[in-house]
Amino acid sequence: MDIPLENHLCFKLYVSSRLIVKLFAESMSTLGLTYPKYLVLAALSEQNNQTVTELGQKLHLDSGTLSPLLKSLVTDGFIVRRRPETDERIVSNSITERGRLVRGKATEASYNIFCETGVSFDALNSLRVAMDDFILKCQLMQDVQAEVKSLKTASKPKKMTPTLKRTNRKVTPLSKGEFN
Repeated sequence: MDIPLENHLCFKLYVSSRLIVKLFAESMSTLGLTYPKYLVLAALSEQNNQTVTELGQKLHLDSGTLSPLLKSLVTDGFIVRRRPETDERIVSNSITERGRLVRGKATEASYNIFCETGVSFDALNSLRVAMDDFILKCQLMQDVQAEVKSLKTASKPKKMTPTLKRTNRKVTPLSKGEFN
């Protein structure tokens, strides 16, 4: 069945995401922020002293994406990173007073963007509620798919590949019974 592009939900989500991020980018750039940096500041404003893992879970970002954002926010003076004395493997990220000030201005800009769309507050709130439900269901689907994949992987017999062992500085292949 051929579905016209304008009827594809994923396409609508993609286009709306690109448009809103572009509108945010124009407003945020004057504050020295990108949209992802703004999201980090928003997350830290809600709950300060979060680890990279906690922020990544909240923002749906992996550490490879999040770490450079955090380093940049530190350089800009918007956040600080500290290692607790109890466990130096953990890094806690906290918003600074400067970060709170910029985040407040960015939130005001965000509010203005949505007001300028002319879409009613009720319609925007209904959309947010529907998106929350949609995101939750997509996450559940992803979790189920990951579980199915792990079960398939676990049930497959492992491919046995011979490895090499060193004997008196000579390398000899292992026999079939010597590797697992």
